[in-house]
Amino acid sequence: MKTLKEMLEARKAAADKMHELRETMKTEKRDLLTVEEQSAWDQSNADFDALSRQIDQARRMEHVEGVISGDPGREPSAPAKRAAENNEASRALAFQGWARFQMEGEMSEAQREACEATGLSPHARSLSVMLGEKAPKTIAEARALSTTTTGGGYTIPEGFVQNLEVAMLEYGPMLQVAEILRTATGNALPWPTANDTGNKGAQIDESTADATNVDPEFGVMTLNAYKYTSKIVLVPFELLQDSAFNMAAVLGQMLGERLGRIANEHTTTANGSDKPNGIVTAAALGVTADSASAITFDEILDLEHSVKNPYRRAGAYMMNDDVLKYVRKIKDGDGNYLWQMGNVLTGTPASLNGRPYFVNDDMAGTIEASAKTMIFGDLSKYKIRMVAEMRLKRLVERYAEYDQDGFVALMRLDGDLLNAGTNPVKYLIQASGS
Repeated sequence: MKTLKEMLEARKAAADKMHELRETMKTEKRDLLTVEEQSAWDQSNADFDALSRQIDQARRMEHVEGVISGDPGREPSAPAKRAAENNEASRALAFQGWARFQMEGEMSEAQREACEATGLSPHARSLSVMLGEKAPKTIAEARALSTTTTGGGYTIPEGFVQNLEVAMLEYGPMLQVAEILRTATGNALPWPTANDTGNKGAQIDESTADATNVDPEFGVMTLNAYKYTSKIVLVPFELLQDSAFNMAAVLGQMLGERLGRIANEHTTTANGSDKPNGIVTAAALGVTADSASAITFDEILDLEHSVKNPYRRAGAYMMNDDVLKYVRKIKDGDGNYLWQMGNVLTGTPASLNGRPYFVNDDMAGTIEASAKTMIFGDLSKYKIRMVAEMRLKRLVERYAEYDQDGFVALMRLDGDLLNAGTNPVKYLIQASGS
């Protein structure tokens, strides 16, 4: 049986062989390996994987035997292990080691010890990432939401999750204004609705029985869990090898930007067919502008008052930034601008006719025929259902010849406007132009 040193040397030889084959292909300016080279690559790759597993087992047995003999060596004590699991630096170091593992060269000793202390297996091809711990406007399903150890969940650095969520929030307002329901599983989630606005009480005579029975209108909104991918992010080995490179923070931001863009787009304008029903799609008609290419002061006020008062009290506008630029120039009959500047000292944000507004560049950016250029209402009535567990996957062999690691994040969500027939959000549409 080989010693640990012999196994490390054998794995280094396998890595050297793979490096040699890749360099030969680069030198000869070829895109593919020859048949013989491919066979050698496959054998070296298989040897590298097998030796990596044997090395992990041998290292673990050294620790186990040390514990049995009373000399635990580098095996962390229970308190030390718990401290390491909760230490951001250790988790970030383990995460970087996981990202590097199986690429050319070994993890550093510090990364290996961090993996052992936190319980993160460098062999794992995917990690579970629990989202929503600090997200705004979030309601939690009873079954959901504590960071899980399944698939390495507790080993994810906080910096990764924070940067991912911040990046998602920055790339559109929907995750800020909507009410978010995070669930542990992706089963269809029915949400009951009731509309009793058409019913009212009645006067009756004294000692007279009330035989009237008027039920509200009941309905249901079902939220599913459609799958989304960040698409693959490629990271060169040189960056993975650089201990100064904050792998968790940068990767979280990159993946968050991509997922934030697609989440905002679909929860804004998707048509609800095997995807979310976007808020603009789900909103009801409020006002049709007289012009195909202009919006007036009166039409904006009409849109606001087309929404019933209970929703209007919590109402806010949403529009594309180009439409906002147009609206900011609109004045009332006394020459006052509809848009009011905020106050930095008091923390008062800018407003439109005294109402808050949000810029959403996934809405129509051109004031043209039949464009839905603006919405108004209680935007929190839009519900986004997210399955709290995101999967982060590492793709090793696929890009090995380029000396890169691929990373991809997968999440599931759905969205729709909670509307029992009372239309909490309405849109302004430009004239058809005909």
